Amino acid sequence: MDEKEYFEMFENYWKNVSDDYGCCRVQAIIFRDNEGQKLYSIYIDFPFEELHEENILDYGKVILFKKHYSVKTGFELIDKIHKEKTIDLNGMKFEDITLSLYLQNYSSIKNVLDYKWPIHYLSHSFPNVHPPNRDHHLFSKGNLPYYSSLDSAMIDWLDLFEYYDGYRLRNDLFRNNLIICLPNYKVKIDKIIIDKDRIFVKFLSKYKELPDNLICRYEYEYDSKFDRGNLDVNDKGIIIDTKENLNKLSICLINEKTDEVYDWYEFSPIRFSGKDDIVEYKYKSYEHIFDSYIEKCESKNVEFKQTLPKNDKEFLETVSAFANTEGGIIFFGVDDNGGIVGIYDKELEGRVINMISDKLDPRIDPEIKPFEKEGKSLVAVKINEGTNKPYFVRGDTAYIRTGSTDRKMSRTELDEIYNSKQGKSLYGGRHI
Repeated sequence: MDEKEYFEMFENYWKNVSDDYGCCRVQAIIFRDNEGQKLYSIYIDFPFEELHEENILDYGKVILFKKHYSVKTGFELIDKIHKEKTIDLNGMKFEDITLSLYLQNYSSIKNVLDYKWPIHYLSHSFPNVHPPNRDHHLFSKGNLPYYSSLDSAMIDWLDLFEYYDGYRLRNDLFRNNLIICLPNYKVKIDKIIIDKDRIFVKFLSKYKELPDNLICRYEYEYDSKFDRGNLDVNDKGIIIDTKENLNKLSICLINEKTDEVYDWYEFSPIRFSGKDDIVEYKYKSYEHIFDSYIEKCESKNVEFKQTLPKNDKEFLETVSAFANTEGGIIFFGVDDNGGIVGIYDKELEGRVINMISDKLDPRIDPEIKPFEKEGKSLVAVKINEGTNKPYFVRGDTAYIRTGSTDRKMSRTELDEIYNSKQGKSLYGGRHI
């Protein structure tokens, strides 16, 4: 699809689209000098959020601009940029803007901008506009928010904390550039239904017919082995035959001829929180997860314990480490070498809940499931990766999982978490 075809497709689509899909958000950083205003960075996207009042912070040499439009008005703005090569931001008019279309392909799916439902982004590089003198007075004016540097302002104003390495922005895509993120509604993965030995994948499209040359590329891991393949896609969905002990699944919807990626999804039963609106289990058993790790013994996401002694500090350290890393499962009734010994403690579930409630902070809600293996009783305690890190063992510190061991988090690692939370709390994450 070339640029003309792409814009024609979007023009036809946006004529009928409703504002149920959110709004158009325009964020810009503008420099002002004796010659007038100059664009330094503009980011246009379509987040699923309500319309907000415009917000313009005028610092004299620098203007921070943020405005929300309806979806249709937003597309009209983009259409004007494309056809007339101009954009008007509340009376500030900028000309000679040409857009180049970037089509995401299979090899670059996670490059530059990483969204669950892949988007196309259009960009335009401005002439090299040099920032004003970077001093602490640049963003000091009246009661306006104070920023220590241009990078600090960009990170906050454009929601770019994920591209910040602690010193500067890692990605220069947002400097001297206009970026427009256009969501692609041609097809997406709507539902993944996992059964005992097969996976059913349903798709959703905003069009009457699915795109031509559409295939589903998949890969799944089981027993330290991989299986992969391509399946033709129809409006009824696809079925992937799998093994019972599924460890990981990756699915990608792609145009077989152009490599254009429409959507992709990765899933791991161990990291699955049970709250994903895409994945649905018809068959869910910790037995098949256990089978996957019995030969590997303990790992980054799996811990074996025979029993739970009173005030077991190692157990609390593992819970903290799982919550601070990628989550994991603690199997009770198994020795360190993976030998099944069984556990017959009727009070285990209550003690697990009480220990975690009394000794971990912030709160962690474990998922506890008993099951049988080789005629012996086992108990799985699943700890999801936390959303309010760091998680501390009271009277001790926070832990992190490295390989199959738990270690104390360093001061640097704790600082990174706190800095990340501070940066993201200003305007929240971007959702496409």
